[in-house]
Amino acid sequence: GEWTFWYPSGAVKEKGRYERDKPTGEWTYWYENGALRMRGTYRGDRLEDFWEFWHDDGTPHCSGEFRDGREHGEWTFRQRGSALWQRGVYWSGR
Repeated sequence: GEWTFWYPSGAVKEKGRYERDKPTGEWTYWYENGALRMRGTYRGDRLEDFWEFWHDDGTPHCSGEFRDGREHGEWTFRQRGSALWQRGVYWSGR
């Protein structure tokens, strides 16, 4: 079923769904200050499909796809303030 986890301060930390004791479907994570931390999809207990990650100031950090729980395809990395830092391609996590 649906689960929500909180920081001791009461701020929401993460939300998503479990099936058979494994995260599944879309999950969203936040920093304690309320800024998005990361968002993406689980299948079983593996990260799958497109994921996005943010710096704690709310600016994009990196994004790309996972296959079988490993980075796969083009990934983009950004510095704080959204300046492009790196872009590269992974093949099964390498």
